[in-house]
Amino acid sequence: MKGAALLALLVLLVFAGRMLLLHYSEFVYDEEEYKTGSIAYLIMHGPPLPLLEYQPGDYEGGTLLFGLLMIPFFAVFGPNYLALKLLAIATTLVMAVVAAWFARRHGGWAAAVATGALFVLPAPYIFQVGLLPWGNYAENAMLTAVTLLLASSLLANRRRGPFAFLLFGLLLGLGVWMHYGFLVAVLTVAVLWWIIDFRSIFSQRGLGFAVGFAAGFSPWIVYNATHNWWGVGRFADAFGKSAGVGARLSAFGRRFVLLWTEDLPAGLHFHASSLATVKAVSYFYYAVTLALAALLIVLTRSRLRTMAVALWPRARRAAADADFWLLAPVAYVALYALVYSYSDYGLFARQWGSMDPETHCHIFALYPPLLLIGGLAVGRAWTTKWRWAGAAAVVALVLGGGFGYAQMLSFSRPESGRLSRAAYDLNVIYMEIGSKWGADPQQVQRLERQLSGPPLRAFLFGVGIKYGLDHAKSLAVALDECAVQPDHLLPYCWFGIGTGLYAGSTLPPEQLDAVLGNAPERVRPWLVLGSCVGSIWTGHAEYHTCQDAARIYVPAIAPPPEARALQVFVWGHLVMGQFRPAKQ
Repeated sequence: MKGAALLALLVLLVFAGRMLLLHYSEFVYDEEEYKTGSIAYLIMHGPPLPLLEYQPGDYEGGTLLFGLLMIPFFAVFGPNYLALKLLAIATTLVMAVVAAWFARRHGGWAAAVATGALFVLPAPYIFQVGLLPWGNYAENAMLTAVTLLLASSLLANRRRGPFAFLLFGLLLGLGVWMHYGFLVAVLTVAVLWWIIDFRSIFSQRGLGFAVGFAAGFSPWIVYNATHNWWGVGRFADAFGKSAGVGARLSAFGRRFVLLWTEDLPAGLHFHASSLATVKAVSYFYYAVTLALAALLIVLTRSRLRTMAVALWPRARRAAADADFWLLAPVAYVALYALVYSYSDYGLFARQWGSMDPETHCHIFALYPPLLLIGGLAVGRAWTTKWRWAGAAAVVALVLGGGFGYAQMLSFSRPESGRLSRAAYDLNVIYMEIGSKWGADPQQVQRLERQLSGPPLRAFLFGVGIKYGLDHAKSLAVALDECAVQPDHLLPYCWFGIGTGLYAGSTLPPEQLDAVLGNAPERVRPWLVLGSCVGSIWTGHAEYHTCQDAARIYVPAIAPPPEARALQVFVWGHLVMGQFRPAKQ
């Protein structure tokens, strides 16, 4: 009864805290959410393309998977932001409940209460990413927590047969398709399994796991077999192929040190009026978190030594007791830090006080396990002289989380109006598909034969973006790529070229302007309009090409069959940046 009451309280507090943020915080909304909602909406209304074409990235299927999970939420609440955010809250709730469950099983009630408290009021970044249903980062952390709980039930239980391991492998294979970072969770399971009983890896249990993993990973195989194996490139990056193994090893130490001394505290995303306050609060929160992790390691050091010795196959296996599982999240954090530091996955920005959710998303997977470690440390210390020190540390972290939470709120600027807005934009999805296939002309023609109307226009715009990105130094090549389109559809492709030129080129602005100046007269206005969109996307709406775009009257230069459609299409992309083109 006590357990059910605590679980209900945890669910209530997590849900209420997140709902308040949805009403009063601008920091828990992101335009990338459109992809998940758009995929759900498309599938509900009958997509014209095969399902796997709607996977936005070349290597991770998490957004597509969570688009599918979004469908029942849309069916019940309508295709709006409330439904979208409820899926994100459901992910957060599963993560918090599973973490508290794991803590209760292996650390006792003190660990469960401490872990629950830490997930109710964590650092701002956990609130932030947990409310963004991207299908990748919070979802990876949630599935990692589930994996650790299931591993603690399966690996040391000899009564669990091959079928249970087949289902376990199915879940882990699906997780890797969802997000490559989940491979660290799979590696953690492999290491723990090896330490407990490496011989069973080569038994029927291991075979069942392998079959299940292959089945769960099969969407990745099917997607890549039909998409030129583009997803393999990210695996190559992770193993240092893009920069060379030697160069990657030389950078490994520096990245590892930066991760622990700067990236992790900065990534907490505390927000304040001064940078000094941000750093002070961030390092305080981070130092207390590390202190709890150190306390857990010190209290379980004898088991840690046994586990380290058991890595040698001839050594005695380590008993999978409570202390063993208390160290499982520690093993995960250590492995993730090593893999991340060696890989090609860096931060989008190394800066303090940032509230852009993408800046530290590649290390987000470390934060929830660190909270779990903090809760487990309290549980392990509860019967020792460190009981009150551990409890005080958790109280300090909860207060720090409360400070960060308060800084995210703005009661004077309610955001609740967003919750009733449509949570889909079909143009975004088809633009992504077009940009993805832009390098393969045959596939472009194959797919556009299956599209018509607005989806076709957005698709060709995305194709043009890809041409602009790839051929900034050779505009003639990009225009030749567009030339296969019918005359009335050419402006969408040209508009995309201009966007790609200014959104992703490494050329200096003066050189890009020269490219525009040398463009054929018929094409130049569309490139100028696109260049303004590209400038808006990169945060430079004030650039002079937008002033030039303001003087272009789209209906006057559009092919008659598409005049109205082009007017709406161009207007929509410019207005999204609060920019007003010439009176339409």
